[in-house]
Amino acid sequence: MIEKEIEQAVLEAFSSLAMDGLDIDGIWQKSPDGRAKGSEDPNARAILRVAAAPRSFDAFSSPKVNVPVSIALSVRMETAPDGEALSAYTQPLFDLLQEWQLSVDSVKNEFTTMHFSPFGIRVDGGDIGFSGEPRNCWTITQKFTLRGVVRKG
Repeated sequence: MIEKEIEQAVLEAFSSLAMDGLDIDGIWQKSPDGRAKGSEDPNARAILRVAAAPRSFDAFSSPKVNVPVSIALSVRMETAPDGEALSAYTQPLFDLLQEWQLSVDSVKNEFTTMHFSPFGIRVDGGDIGFSGEPRNCWTITQKFTLRGVVRKG
């Protein structure tokens, strides 16, 4: 499944940033540590969720495909009362997105799978906010679209 493969590539790239206290998971992925799917690690300072949405094609009977991906970062207020942890977690994520936006080779290296051959990414923007009770989190959402060609596996 292309969406699951792309999501896994995003998760691996973000995990390689080795940010302490970050709970990372994807919508298509099996829960990594036996927790119920969708639950959060109560000891995490921040939670990152990745979702690769169902693909869409550019035209009828064409292999060109777009796969929208969204990332949602929540930083728990008690770990960031002054907001500094929000920047500390967000900066490496945004740096990686910018690297992908500026380098087709980086996109190809990161996202080529048995069933998908990428040829570009577009960072689509996002949103920032604060969610109050009961979670009390700073939140950042960011979206991007991968464009490529479906390959027969």
